[in-house]
Amino acid sequence: MLLDSHLLLKYNNGEKAHIFYANSVYYEQYSDRVYNSDVDDTTQYGPETMTFYTDSPEVDEYKYHVYNYSGGYAGDELSYSGARVTVYYGSQTSETFHVPINQMGRTWNVFSIVDGEIVIENTITP
Repeated sequence: MLLDSHLLLKYNNGEKAHIFYANSVYYEQYSDRVYNSDVDDTTQYGPETMTFYTDSPEVDEYKYHVYNYSGGYAGDELSYSGARVTVYYGSQTSETFHVPINQMGRTWNVFSIVDGEIVIENTITP
């Protein structure tokens, strides 16, 4: 199963940015801040790593999800993949999420960050 990390940024001016395999580096307008998909394993079982910054005053919300890139339909394969996401703040582990089991869909909505706080979603949707 091929899983892919995605980060969506929603700016306070209505603009959006999407960082993932096909768009792995994003430079924030008017600054030198870089959002980067550092490691994206497309052939095996990961890991994938992504660096992003939550102190940008222009970003209202960050949404992080994992997509079942190899799934042909919205079955329960993702929920039984054993996938996990670990969030680091610097070198410290902040949160670890495990994919919820017995749910149907191809997108694991892991978490959002709003006003610097992690908002746990941990749901799977089609």
